Amino acid sequence: MSREADTWLADAARAFAALRPGDDATRAAIARLLGLAAPTATSRLASGPAAGDQGRPSSRTLGPGGTAGQAPEPAEASRSLDRLPLLEPVGREAADVTSWSPGESMPRVTAEHLAAVPSYDPLFAPRSAVSVIHALLAQDARDGPVDVAALVDTVARLRPIREIPHERRLTLRFGAQLLLDVGEGMEPFARDEEMFADQVQRVTGTATPVGYFADCPLRGTGSGSISSWDRYRPPHAGTPVLVVSDFGIGGPLLYPQRSRLEEWARFAQLLAEAGCPVAGLVPYPPARWPADLARLIPLLTWDRGTTVGAVMARIR
Repeated sequence: MSREADTWLADAARAFAALRPGDDATRAAIARLLGLAAPTATSRLASGPAAGDQGRPSSRTLGPGGTAGQAPEPAEASRSLDRLPLLEPVGREAADVTSWSPGESMPRVTAEHLAAVPSYDPLFAPRSAVSVIHALLAQDARDGPVDVAALVDTVARLRPIREIPHERRLTLRFGAQLLLDVGEGMEPFARDEEMFADQVQRVTGTATPVGYFADCPLRGTGSGSISSWDRYRPPHAGTPVLVVSDFGIGGPLLYPQRSRLEEWARFAQLLAEAGCPVAGLVPYPPARWPADLARLIPLLTWDRGTTVGAVMARIR
């Protein structure tokens, strides 16, 4: 018997075990659906060994001396195969043929198609990018209108008025410092960084110098080539510093130059001593931020979901 026939018998046995047919007609119908031409064979499978075979061990499980687990003799094996009916397919069906109707073909690729640069979307939403940048870099001018509510509250509590309170008025006239990470971990975002630096300088003008560094500013910064970089120096007191970096999150798995938390801790301490507020833009979701780093430096996700409200809640 062929291996294909053995497969059909096994399929029939599994079908009978699952469906438990109660009569020969049902068993025969199942056998026909499986491609078995001899219902008697399926009836044997369902009802077990024949009456003359009751109590006789199968030649597949006993060896020539009746020892279990040994291979049967060739003659005995052939006799057991002779008792099985020869199975033949009950029918054949032609394979489905898919006909493709002729339609309009796609236009041929031309040199213009290959040379065209696809449109590029920045990480910040274009409609809110200017507002987000303003919220990131603006500082309180401390010269807004008098805060009457705060003044009345102070007088009502019989407290001395040491200074006139003013409402917050954010301004960019104090300038800012933008630091862009060009290390290996930020290579996928190199074009985004160039576009972001462009956006920042369109909003703030020349009051925001751009500095570049690799992995951590304490390893050296500069506005030109790496050979011209020098030791990092904080800006004037009160100037906000915005760092765009992966903060050691990205990059190759075995990247040896990955920045460390200790370096960022020293960087945050240096800016705190200089009186410069700092914030960081990270092109990764908060779930990947090191918790200790997020406590040192206010971090924001550099992505479409970042809004002015999120910026104000995080760094103000």
